[in-house]
Amino acid sequence: QCLKNKTGEEKKYDLIIKGWVGAYKTTRGRKAMHGDFPDNFISLLANSKIGEYNILPVVGKNKLHEVYVVGQLHVDLFEETGLPDMALSNRQGYKTDDPRYQEVISFVAKKLLPDIVEIRTIYASYNKEEKEKEKLKKQEQKERELRKLVDKYKKETSGSATRRITEIINQSDKNTLTKMEKIIEDEMNVFLPIVGIKRKVDAQKKKILICHTGDDKDLSDVIYELLLFNRV
Repeated sequence: QCLKNKTGEEKKYDLIIKGWVGAYKTTRGRKAMHGDFPDNFISLLANSKIGEYNILPVVGKNKLHEVYVVGQLHVDLFEETGLPDMALSNRQGYKTDDPRYQEVISFVAKKLLPDIVEIRTIYASYNKEEKEKEKLKKQEQKERELRKLVDKYKKETSGSATRRITEIINQSDKNTLTKMEKIIEDEMNVFLPIVGIKRKVDAQKKKILICHTGDDKDLSDVIYELLLFNRV
């Protein structure tokens, strides 16, 4: 980069940017108090001293995943003794019209920040996909457990009820009907725990809400029947 030194002579300088930029996995719990420094920032340092704490408001585009970005960039050329002082009078930032500052801001805004935001976006998509897979896996496991319980219930209940009803019939008791009803009621009570599991399984399934006015009820009924027909 060609820059004018303090004497007005134009010379070529190497603008070298060192440091690191990354993205949080999550920002949860990092900012405990309202007055704390922000979690996301990119600081500019020169000769190991902070010159500007956060340039994200300058280089960012208010994208969602920018809130996870954090980094420190070291640009020692900002304090090159042979070049004009580019620090603000309060030493808490740099003059925005200095070509060194403009070059760094342009690089971060056009290249560095978009790259890290894209990586964080890819991670978020991957993480969401993995959570959905795990959720589906648990759902399938619950459905398998439910099927096993239902099969077990059908087998055990039918066998138990058959044996008990046979005993009642063989006794030729005048209260046979009442006793048979009691047997069926008892066997149904055995089934109740399975109902609770079924509710949990059903709760994980997606629901479709059909909203309509009174005039559209017939059409809504047709849509509902089509959904049932297609086992949705």
